[in-house]
Amino acid sequence: MLNVLILGTNSQIGNAVRNYLLDNTDDHVTLLGNGLSKKEYDSQRQTIIAGSIDDKRQIDFAMRDQDVVVVCLCKDVDVKIEKIIAAMKKSDLSRIIFVGFMGPYEQKPSVQEAARNATYKTLQPFANAHKELKDSDLDYTIIRSNWVTQGPINYEVNIGGMPFIEQDVSLDQIASLINQLVERRHLYERQTIGINTPL
Repeated sequence: MLNVLILGTNSQIGNAVRNYLLDNTDDHVTLLGNGLSKKEYDSQRQTIIAGSIDDKRQIDFAMRDQDVVVVCLCKDVDVKIEKIIAAMKKSDLSRIIFVGFMGPYEQKPSVQEAARNATYKTLQPFANAHKELKDSDLDYTIIRSNWVTQGPINYEVNIGGMPFIEQDVSLDQIASLINQLVERRHLYERQTIGINTPL
């Protein structure tokens, strides 16, 4: 059994990861966030901490006795990742899995998909967060994905800036990959990987 801290549980991906770990492993999951209902989330395998990454005391407390941190944030990621890295170092915690998007490697979709990237520049905070992680001494794995859908678990992994074959990826695919990264400590350690649905 591993102790897993999920940051960003209010996001679709964060919630999917939480559900996948609870359904498919014996891991203990800790959730830090605002608006998390203990009635909905609490069980013997979950710890709820109502609070914010921006609160140093709360993020430090959440890091205690964890084995791995999974980050699934949607906004202010470059600001928050600095606080996460600092809290991890303070707790002597080194393993972090960060879910981002394809933008930092400029892997734009085809012309037909261009409309989806009208706000492409908004991905810059993710690029900044990626750099913060790479400049740290943490054992990170950065996952790049794009258009999130519902669907079966059938995915491909590519390394670094390799182009995607297909852009869409399902929540369950991402959650399954994160489960593999949690359970296999050194899998894709200090690497940036992409996830996509094969043709």
